[in-house]
Amino acid sequence: MTSAERELRTFPLRLAPIEGEALDSWCEALAVRLSTPLGDVMKALSGPAVESDADSRGLPAYTRWIMSMTDAEVKRVAYITGTPPATIARMLLSHYHGRALLMEPESGRVNRRALWGRGSRSRYCPDCLADTGGRWRLSWRLGWSFACVEHERLLADICPGCTTPQRQRHNAISQRGIPELGRCGNTVTVEEPQRRQRCGHDLTRASTLSLTGSHPALQVQELLNTAIESDTAAFGLYALSPQRAARMLSDTRALAGVILDLPAQRFAGMLPLDLVSAHEETNRSMKVLSAGRTRAGFTAPAEAASAAFAATTALKILCQPDAGAAGRLLRPFLEELRGKRAQISATTIGRMSRNSSPVLEAVGLAALGPTLAAAQQVRFRTVSAFPRLPAPHRDPSRARNRKIPVMVWPSWALRVRPSDGITLQTLQPALAGILLLPGSSKNWTQTARLVGSATDGPTLSRVLQILRDTPEWPAIHCALDHLAAFLDAADVPIDYTRRRRLDYRDLLPEDEWVEIARSVDVHPGQGWRVKIVRNVLFRQVSGLSWHLAPPAACENSSNFTNAVVGFWKLQTPELAHALDCAAQSFLARQGIRNEPTSWQPPAELTRGLALPGVDSGQNDLAELHRLIREEDRAVPAAARRLRLDLDTACNLLREHPAPALPRQNRSAPGTGSVMEAARRSVSPVRFEELYVTQGQPLDQVATATGFTKTTLTRLAAEYGIPMRKRADYKPRGVVDRDWLFREYVENRRTLPELAREKGMSVMNMNRWAHAHGIPLRARGGASHRARVHRGAD
Repeated sequence: MTSAERELRTFPLRLAPIEGEALDSWCEALAVRLSTPLGDVMKALSGPAVESDADSRGLPAYTRWIMSMTDAEVKRVAYITGTPPATIARMLLSHYHGRALLMEPESGRVNRRALWGRGSRSRYCPDCLADTGGRWRLSWRLGWSFACVEHERLLADICPGCTTPQRQRHNAISQRGIPELGRCGNTVTVEEPQRRQRCGHDLTRASTLSLTGSHPALQVQELLNTAIESDTAAFGLYALSPQRAARMLSDTRALAGVILDLPAQRFAGMLPLDLVSAHEETNRSMKVLSAGRTRAGFTAPAEAASAAFAATTALKILCQPDAGAAGRLLRPFLEELRGKRAQISATTIGRMSRNSSPVLEAVGLAALGPTLAAAQQVRFRTVSAFPRLPAPHRDPSRARNRKIPVMVWPSWALRVRPSDGITLQTLQPALAGILLLPGSSKNWTQTARLVGSATDGPTLSRVLQILRDTPEWPAIHCALDHLAAFLDAADVPIDYTRRRRLDYRDLLPEDEWVEIARSVDVHPGQGWRVKIVRNVLFRQVSGLSWHLAPPAACENSSNFTNAVVGFWKLQTPELAHALDCAAQSFLARQGIRNEPTSWQPPAELTRGLALPGVDSGQNDLAELHRLIREEDRAVPAAARRLRLDLDTACNLLREHPAPALPRQNRSAPGTGSVMEAARRSVSPVRFEELYVTQGQPLDQVATATGFTKTTLTRLAAEYGIPMRKRADYKPRGVVDRDWLFREYVENRRTLPELAREKGMSVMNMNRWAHAHGIPLRARGGASHRARVHRGAD
């Protein structure tokens, strides 16, 4: 025991405070328990220095105790009353500092301009006063207390007898007498005789609005109580971004200001009519309580009904599952106030209240979203669950750029492309730039510089405006936002920034293509075809536009472009797999391993969105395959037959190559199956022996091998065997007229038979017949051998 404590006298009787009781209420109960005037009890608790320690109004120091006490004062009261110091501290408004109110550090008073702070005045629950014998709860002094959850009723604001608020400094309970618990201690003036006396009205008989157990005001009051007590808000939108209680209350206060600035009937569809009517009634009848009010909601509403009305409406907005739903509720009210409050804009909506949280910013941006420019909507992600203004020092565009090809994945571009007004070649790089906008503060020029030379700032702006003007813009915006969020969170397996910097001159050498074509039963063609395939593979690997390909894979002509379209008919699943292996080999030579050749985000990100091109043509895939294989139609003709956009048809064949026909269904000469059979039957050694060593003409080689001259010509090109020109053929001797007449006219042999016998072509034998004046038989005439054979039968 200290020397100061030895000089103090403890109270002969002890009285424990009730749960949640305010200090002034406990002191009154002590005075009643000790049968001592309240002033004497307070002097004993505060010490002799209290008489000279007065504030600017001349009130003694103990009148500020309800707000805060020094550590020495707490210890003194705790020693005198035998109450733990922690219990004393919980009975002061400073117990709520930083959670439900803010204390001014110098004066120790409640800041009325923050968090609906209330230093004086207290609401009360008549039923609670009756149950506890007139004891007052500390929480009733908070601006956030407007209902009693236990007794399901609004708190009372005034004494029904004298119609004045309770626990005001200028009308405090007299210190000279013993308090009457549960009765009004305010002083009133009586006319005869002219004097002041206590009101003394029984406060337990006050009437307030009764609320049912499911009333929104009770649910909101319970939410507020829990958040203030735990100092954490994690309900509704705060489940997406938990906040401390003070920041949640700042958001509620800001929205309450919007709500209280509008006629109560505007909210009749959101709240029960009894609460709306109670708010309207208090606004009309309790003018005395509204005195000194500045802007609506700036300070705590004097009436419990108005506080309940504003807080319940605000929390109904903040308790929505996402910012979009909350924004839709708030939007009509903001539109009404935009003419009255200039600060309601995209950049100030989150600063409607001091210390507001990102949740309020998200709700405000979602509410303003449809009125913002298209670029702002995308930047602020107004359709997301949690819109945000771009962070000054955290720009995601550069990291996201690594995950996006310059020519955005064709499937995604086709899903969001409007039905007219923009080509795929323009849309794809523009989408790459638009996808960099969410969360970024870069302007159009800076964004286009990240994408590269495939687009520019004006093009990005124009394309975004075209998308904004389409009826499907909300769905397009959602799809782009979903994709940007996915890319930010996903570990994309391809570094497209690195892919753009590779040297593609070594992509698919011609000999590699010839080997691939042979292995999958496809004719390798001449130099034109390998250039086309190389161009397709370049786009697939690099993600760049075709005009950035090296010369060996690029040809700036319409014929070349049409030939690239035709490649999708040529491609089979086997060819696609072989080209993927070639691409992997190329990447390995560039030092890139463990990356797929190509990749695209999952289509599920657009599920449920009414996009202009979503899933276009999927139902026509089997018919598209049939048309280009069985009916041998070109890709544009097949697309027209199915009423498909050509880009859509090409993308379907890109993602789902048409399987090759079975071998027995291939009848056209020169097809892959015939070439494969020719390779197996006529090896390079045999071809060279017949054609080069023996010097047989090509038609004679064709007769010997059973393949057409066209097939053999292609085979010679594959084997690298040069074909002889007409001047290189050596004459096979002179055809005698008598021999030709005897064999052709008399013996009825055919010209092909005679040509083979003489080792020359049929055309050459035909010329000898004309030279000797021997008339030729009509086509189809029977040969001598055939006539002899029929005669034998």
